[in-house]
Amino acid sequence: VALPSALIYAQTPVVRSAEGANGFGSTLGDYRAAIAAAVSSRTAYTTLVDGASILTTGDLADGVHPTTAGFVVYAAAVKTALEL
Repeated sequence: VALPSALIYAQTPVVRSAEGANGFGSTLGDYRAAIAAAVSSRTAYTTLVDGASILTTGDLADGVHPTTAGFVVYAAAVKTALEL
């Protein structure tokens, strides 16, 4: 309300080679769903970016962090999401 022209981009987590539950029992899928649900009630000023669709596990160097080529893919996706 204080900044009516502000836009928020909310990205869900990118893929990991192992997406098991954390110590609280939550998976990356749970976090993706929670972020999507939060954005769904704020679509007037928030854009959901599906992080899981940006990279594949082949873009990861160690199962978590992108390779140099993966960072190029990620940067291109961010530019597209921001319409740059």
